Amino acid sequence: PTGTSPFKKVEKFSPRAGDCGNEISPQANRSDCDSGRLRLEIHNSRDKITKKKKPFETWFGYYIFVPEDFPIDKYFAPYITQFYGESKRQRGGFAPQISASILNGKLVHFGKTIVDEKNLKGKWNKIEFQIKWSIQKDGFVKVYHNGELKSSTENYKTMSLDRVQIKYGTYNHKEMFTIYPEGYQFPGHTIYYSGVSISRTRDKLKVNKIK
Repeated sequence: PTGTSPFKKVEKFSPRAGDCGNEISPQANRSDCDSGRLRLEIHNSRDKITKKKKPFETWFGYYIFVPEDFPIDKYFAPYITQFYGESKRQRGGFAPQISASILNGKLVHFGKTIVDEKNLKGKWNKIEFQIKWSIQKDGFVKVYHNGELKSSTENYKTMSLDRVQIKYGTYNHKEMFTIYPEGYQFPGHTIYYSGVSISRTRDKLKVNKIK
């Protein structure tokens, strides 16, 4: 749909303002509709990354395209990637241990700018996460944009629960201590992804196997 995708297959996430799911969360006893969330995501198998005593690395990568008409307002900061800690005994209810968001026209991770506002919209950007999963404080998270290292967090406990669920797409929720205008809804928007994959080595990612 962009005419410039590095792959033939493109995934389009395009929720409309007011779209929501009515499935009730067993932990919070409420649904996305009850809580004003706007969500459209894909996730991997919940057992893909599980807790291990010995640290290990994985790579996760994709191309992302944010259209020029992508809305910006001070309440709108969708998660586009979530590495979501999860307990085997309880599904949901945990904040993502590691994430990336679009905030004020920039792609950000741990407060650092990965793609600035001049380069995010209207083009395909390659994003790679290199993560050393560890239950001790010897893990790390590195994020690359078009092959360039943009963020490195060292000596970090990357895994505290039983397993990790990787989500990508768009997820919007209302912050607990933010006052929103009456009747506020997160705006409809579109994000494109291509070449999404996970691997134990960087060279095996789809984004790095383009001929």
